[in-house]
Amino acid sequence: MSIMPSAIAALWLLAFVGISTGVCPPSACGRVINPHFPTVLYVPSALSVPGLDMSRDIKVLLDDRPGALATVAEALGKAGINIDGICGFACERKVGEDREFVTHFTHILVDDAATAKKVLREAKVDVVDETEVIVPDIRDKPGELARVCRKLGDADVNIDFFYTASKNRVVLGVNDLVMARKVLGLA
Repeated sequence: MSIMPSAIAALWLLAFVGISTGVCPPSACGRVINPHFPTVLYVPSALSVPGLDMSRDIKVLLDDRPGALATVAEALGKAGINIDGICGFACERKVGEDREFVTHFTHILVDDAATAKKVLREAKVDVVDETEVIVPDIRDKPGELARVCRKLGDADVNIDFFYTASKNRVVLGVNDLVMARKVLGLA
């Protein structure tokens, strides 16, 4: 069996893009970003497979104050990093017996996690975690999210967190990315 020149060029391009941008699967880099979320191949959006987008979710902790989210958006915007998806929620935490304070956990979907984390830390934003996520395209019609989630549930894939992203996509942080890709026909 011979390998077509276009296939060789595509493999070289994937390897080059991964090396030149510092993007590589954590297993290939010899590090695990989050032991709770197994990792698979990261596909940059410029080379994405139709129906599949592998991206990075960055979880940040924001202070409960005016302008906190603006600080995040400004830092990423100045660095040229697009926010492909975002969600956030407030959480009350007890500090002492009678003191409580509110924090805001925010999940941000980006392609360039390393740069995003760097600029957020420079802006004094508390970066808590980074997770590889699956971001499948779904049709904009009733029942589509249910169809995707049922397939995952029936395969014993747990969805740890989720939110919507631009271009009719849903961000799924799951406990088994390999099985999720297989079940959704994206493997």
